Amino acid sequence: MDIAAVSDEKYRQLLMQQALFIRKHEDTIKKKAKRLYQIVKSDKQPKLNKRCCNYGVYLYNKLVL
Repeated sequence: MDIAAVSDEKYRQLLMQQALFIRKHEDTIKKKAKRLYQIVKSDKQPKLNKRCCNYGVYLYNKLVL
C-alpha cells in the first residue's frame, strides 16, 4: 500500500504510525507469530485453534493460487 497516496490526512498519519510500530517491533512480532504457528500446528490447544486461521489452507492458497 502506498501510504503517501492516501488522501485522508488522519488516516495517512495512522498508517504511518502503524508502519513505524511494525518496523520497530518486527523481530518480536515474527517470533510471536512463529510461536503461535507452532502451537496451532501441534493441535495441543483446541480453543486456540478455533480462533486462528488454518495455516495449511492459507499457505496452500499463497503458494498455489
